[in-house]
Amino acid sequence: ARLAQEGPFLFPVAHDSLRGGVTCPEINELFNKRSSTDYQGELETDCKLIQKLIERTGLKTRRWANDGETAFGHLQHAVSAALLEAGVASSKIDLLIYVGVSKGFVEPANAYVVAKDLGLHAAECFDITDACMSWTRALSLIDSLFQTGKYENAMVLNAEFNLTNNNYANYRLTSRADFEYSLPTFTIGEAATATILTKSAEPFRFKFLSKPELADKCLIPTAAYKSFSGASAAGNKRGVDCFTSYGKLLHDHLSVELPKVINHLDLTAVDVVFTHASSRTDWQKYCDDAGIGSKVYHIYQDTGNLVSASIPTAMHSAIRDGRLHRGDRVLLWVGSAGMSFASVSFVY
Repeated sequence: ARLAQEGPFLFPVAHDSLRGGVTCPEINELFNKRSSTDYQGELETDCKLIQKLIERTGLKTRRWANDGETAFGHLQHAVSAALLEAGVASSKIDLLIYVGVSKGFVEPANAYVVAKDLGLHAAECFDITDACMSWTRALSLIDSLFQTGKYENAMVLNAEFNLTNNNYANYRLTSRADFEYSLPTFTIGEAATATILTKSAEPFRFKFLSKPELADKCLIPTAAYKSFSGASAAGNKRGVDCFTSYGKLLHDHLSVELPKVINHLDLTAVDVVFTHASSRTDWQKYCDDAGIGSKVYHIYQDTGNLVSASIPTAMHSAIRDGRLHRGDRVLLWVGSAGMSFASVSFVY
C-alpha cells in the first residue's frame, strides 16, 4: 500500500471550540452535576485527585464536538477534504472500510450507510472493529488485498464521537474505589478521519501480537453481553454501553509487550514515530527506552485519546506542522484493548 500522493492523505476534524477541559471545575461538572449526585466521599478533594492523575499523563485539553454538531457532519467534511487534497475522484474508491468503536449501525456494516450518504457507490464496503487498533488492522488488510490485484484505491474512515448526544453516563462514579477502572474515561476526545491509500509495489511491514487473557480489562459491553461471554462478564464494572478500563494495568502490560513488535526493525532508519494516544507520559517513556524518544510526535496533550483516530490525526497534524515529509521512514506503534500490540513500518 502507498498513502495517496499530493498533499495530506487524511483530514481529521480540527474543532474550533475545545469543550473537553481537564480542570477541577470541569471534572466536577462532568461527574457530579451530570451523573454522580450520590457520590460517597469528599467530592472536591477527589475531583482534585482526578485532575492531578489525568494531568500526570500529559493531558491538557480534549477535543469534543460542539452542541448541535454530528459525527456524520465531521466525517463528511473529512472525506470531502481528503478526496480533494489527494486528487482522487470518489468514483475511483473501490474499497471502503469503516473502523473503530463509535458507529451508528450494527446492521448493515456502518461502511454501507456512509457510502450511500456520501455517494461512494463504486466501493465495496465492510467494517473492522478492533478497539483502538481498528485503523491499523484496516491498513494491514488493505495492504494484503492490494497484492491480490483486485483493488486500486481504498479509503479508511472513522468517526470516534463516543461522547456525542450528551453521553455522560461514563462519568458516573460512586466512590474513589471506581477510579481504578474509570480514569481513562476522562482522557477521551473526539475526531473524524479519512485516509486514502493507493496501490504500490512496496508493501508495508506489519507485526501484531495479541494477549486475549486481558480482554476483560478494557470493555464497552452491549445489553446482551452476559449471553455472549463466560467469566469475562464479571469484568464489566460500569454498566451497559459504558467504558470500563484499567488504565494503569494496561499500560504496565504495554511496557512489556510493545518492544516485542519492534525488535525486528532497524530503528536507526526511522524518521518519525506515531503512537496510539493514551498517555503522552507513558508513550514517551516507551519511546525513550527504545532509543527513539526524539522521533515521536505527540498529539495526546491537545486532543486526548482519539481511539482509532489517534494515529491518522497525528499524521495529519505532523504533515501540517512540517514534521512528516514524503520519503520519511515512518513507524506506527500501537497498543489497544484486547489486548493487542502492533508496529507498522513504511516510507511515506
